Amino acid sequence: MKFNTLDNKKMSKDGSKVILSAPTVVFLDSTETIATHEVTEDEVGRVDLISLKYYRDSSYVDYILKWNNISNPFSIKFMDVILIPQKEGVLATVKPVKMVQKSTETISIRDQFIDTKRMPVKDAKRIEYLKRKAASKPNGPEQPLPPNMIQAGDENMTIGNGKISF
Repeated sequence: MKFNTLDNKKMSKDGSKVILSAPTVVFLDSTETIATHEVTEDEVGRVDLISLKYYRDSSYVDYILKWNNISNPFSIKFMDVILIPQKEGVLATVKPVKMVQKSTETISIRDQFIDTKRMPVKDAKRIEYLKRKAASKPNGPEQPLPPNMIQAGDENMTIGNGKISF
């Protein structure tokens, strides 16, 4: 059997691995089932024969497997019922997913909490409210942080030899 989806999969940069998670076949919402097929004894593990029967071409194995959510074609057994999709309702050209470049510098948890651009609007408004409230107090911090985070300019405490040092 020839699996076009495997041929269309991209390889890792060093060429040693196939990237299996990227989709190569996507069905459009308008795709319909054209037939229901019951697997015969001769067709057990032979999706190419089923493809040949309905599409007159054995290269549509991937469409049948994907439509039926089957990852292992050899798991198909005698008397299994398989749905056959129309081949026109398939988007064979799938736009590749852009890989996000990982930042060379890691963002600390504290900075992620302060950065309101990454938050939902409701949370960002809450942080802005806490900043205004803290600024109105004489001993209020510049940045409102959760209690388990150290304020900017403060030093971390150390625990050792039965002593707590700030």
